[in-house]
Amino acid sequence: MRTNRRKILRVALLLLLGCLVLLGFDLSNSASVSFSKTSSTALSNTMKPSYLKPVVSGKPFIGSKTIQSGTSTTTTQVAGSSVTESPTTQGSPASTTTQVPSPSTSTTVSSPVVSHEPMKDLGIQPATLTQSQWDVLLNIAQSAGAKVISFDLNWASYEPNGPAPSGEWTNLDSFVSDVRSRGLLIRIQIVGMPDWARSPGEPSFASAPWLAPSTPGELQAWSQFVTRLASHFGNEVAYYEIWNEENESTFFSQGPNPSIYANILESSYVAIRSATSVPQVMFGGTSRNDIGFVSQVYSAIDAQFPATAISDHHFFDILGVHPYSGDRAPSAVLSSWVYQDQWGTMDENYTGFEELHALMAQQGEGYKHIYISEFGYNTVPWNGFSAVSDSTRATYLTEAFNLAAQSGYVDGLCWYYFYPTPWNPSSWTLLQGSGPSWQQTATFTALENVPNS
Repeated sequence: MRTNRRKILRVALLLLLGCLVLLGFDLSNSASVSFSKTSSTALSNTMKPSYLKPVVSGKPFIGSKTIQSGTSTTTTQVAGSSVTESPTTQGSPASTTTQVPSPSTSTTVSSPVVSHEPMKDLGIQPATLTQSQWDVLLNIAQSAGAKVISFDLNWASYEPNGPAPSGEWTNLDSFVSDVRSRGLLIRIQIVGMPDWARSPGEPSFASAPWLAPSTPGELQAWSQFVTRLASHFGNEVAYYEIWNEENESTFFSQGPNPSIYANILESSYVAIRSATSVPQVMFGGTSRNDIGFVSQVYSAIDAQFPATAISDHHFFDILGVHPYSGDRAPSAVLSSWVYQDQWGTMDENYTGFEELHALMAQQGEGYKHIYISEFGYNTVPWNGFSAVSDSTRATYLTEAFNLAAQSGYVDGLCWYYFYPTPWNPSSWTLLQGSGPSWQQTATFTALENVPNS
């Protein structure tokens, strides 16, 4: 009898042990699968292209920066914000949530937002200056802590009669050399199309200076010019911004067209990458936070370049934006300034750039950063907005940099504009008068006091 009881107990124990082993295996396997999904999803949104690595040639690092918090590291931050009807001052959020797409699952990844001071970017137009004049401006820019010097390069101005030998760019070469010798980075915004590159029957440069290349022949000529440009400067340029406010008819003469801009972006990206892997290719700064237009460009790229859209990261490394907010403070957020237009959502609040970053994250590109390549205020009334005094816009400049820093992913901010030019009225500028005796404004002093990156 005792023997039978022992046998029964032994069998029961064996069965119990077997169940425990099976249960443990199942839990382990489930945890492994869960970790695998989470890890692969997160990686799809944080893995940078190989060319966005620190430069090892002794030149300044110009790749996307990694944000660190304690012992953890992340490169995907999206600062969320609630939209309110009355102006509010936004504080630094403690955390943020990013929706990261995956082929098999949608995972929510939370990461702390770490302050990341945007680089100060100031524009200087060398074509209209002597070397002594730009040297004074460079000295002033450095005194304010500028890290980036930007300028427009109009193709029609530099090659008005056909492809030019590099020797004809002497003035530009001297400027680039002077900027780089000071340890500053360079951002070039490429725009324009000369008459010789335009298709028969198209309006001339004189009547349509902002006509963008759209036909196969024009795109081929544009690509060849961008290749010459990138080959000429090599690694001396940190950012190539492709066009300017392409979502506005004022700067896209044929009318905004996501499909045409997708072609320009693709041809520019391929041309630059054929010459150098160092500069970042910037999606041209949109007028205001045009989430709908950028979304439409994403869709156009996917449709027009299905074989390379994903592998080439939709043909841009960093997103440019001009988040002008009229005469309102950068910290003011109004729901009435978010509306639907022909492309989708338009957000005319300064912090609407957060939604642009969220859009990139939804595309699996949350690792990409944003560059505010224009932002500022006018001291005289304009376009239905009231004048903003110099003292008030000095406060707004500080707010704008602080809010950008809180996001953790804005790499640079260019205040519009540094000094008066034939195209940039003094009512917008940080300096007043003319060189070499420019006078500094209260807004310039505010820029000096902004922390450096």
